[in-house]
Amino acid sequence: HYKKKGISTAKVSYGFFIEMVLSTLSSVFIVLICSLFSAYSFINYYIIYIVVFFVLLIVLIHPKLISFYARMYFKYVKKTDENYESPYSYAFYLKILALQLIKWVFAGLGIFVLINSVTDLSWEYIPFVTGLYAAAAILGMIAFFAPSGVGVVEGIMIFGLKRILSNSLAGLISIFVRLWKVLGELSFVFFIRLIIRFFCNEYHLPLLGKRYHNDAKDA
Repeated sequence: HYKKKGISTAKVSYGFFIEMVLSTLSSVFIVLICSLFSAYSFINYYIIYIVVFFVLLIVLIHPKLISFYARMYFKYVKKTDENYESPYSYAFYLKILALQLIKWVFAGLGIFVLINSVTDLSWEYIPFVTGLYAAAAILGMIAFFAPSGVGVVEGIMIFGLKRILSNSLAGLISIFVRLWKVLGELSFVFFIRLIIRFFCNEYHLPLLGKRYHNDAKDA
């Protein structure tokens, strides 16, 4: 379908790779941020390490390093003919990382509201729930043996939620989270298709296309 629109397989593969890298790094970032607001006192002993890790994560999304990751990834999947060089600037990656962080925050708030529809949970657990879901979601994504992370996400959610909920509620919430995620993804796809159908021309947003191409430049 992409080929019909003049979009090469190489661009699709590179886009998927970038999304996977930034999703992984942003999930680690949000877990670290949430740990700073955790009610667990032992975190105070590791604040300096968390701050150092923050800085390291910012460095890891430099375009030169993204190109290095791409080279290793495409060699691993035996696509040696791909273009490894990142076409985007450092600022562009920082913007995407910021959007990813916002995504995790809203996801955490959504799950917190979902939990409170079943049982009462104090607001102080929002960072814990957000960090837990981010960790579960990204581990589910990179668990290639589990399609869509089925079983992996639920297992991690149960393991974490048992710290603040009963075993039965933890299991029930993990199932609800899976259903909530599926419904959210289907709704998002439907919404995007509506936008493409009524507001886009050849899969390019007329208002954002120019801005997007201006952001894409050599590192």
